[in-house]
Amino acid sequence: MAALEPIRRILIPRGQDSLSFLSTYTIIALTVFFALLCACIIIGHLLEGNRWANESITALLLGLCAGGVVLLVSKSRSSHLLVFSEDLFFLYLLPPIIFNAGFQVKKKQFFKNFTTILLFGVFGTIISFCIISSGAFLLFKRIGISSLNVKDYL
Repeated sequence: MAALEPIRRILIPRGQDSLSFLSTYTIIALTVFFALLCACIIIGHLLEGNRWANESITALLLGLCAGGVVLLVSKSRSSHLLVFSEDLFFLYLLPPIIFNAGFQVKKKQFFKNFTTILLFGVFGTIISFCIISSGAFLLFKRIGISSLNVKDYL
């Protein structure tokens, strides 16, 4: 337990002496998460030469299968194994991903295709907005939910 002392000081608020965050369910959830992460990396590496199955599709399919297994095992009850806030994602996890993508982009190709990228970004966003908003409007109308404002569809 002495090795966990720095972690305990960071994660446990003052006044609490228990290591309740190290419950059996948390350890199992973290083990499954890291096993899925390793499987995703290994399968992505094995499918490196394949044109249609890359690491992103592997991660998506593994996550979909894992979510299905969790729903089946928990019988659709509370299945929140790992929960983290949006602040954690947007403040600590997303910026390194964006900076990495920015550092790896080839500047000459980026500025050569800047107009195309901008057009796809603007018009793609407008098209996506129209399709999702009208689809939600028609779906909710068909289901019988008619008490929503325009802001609720957005």
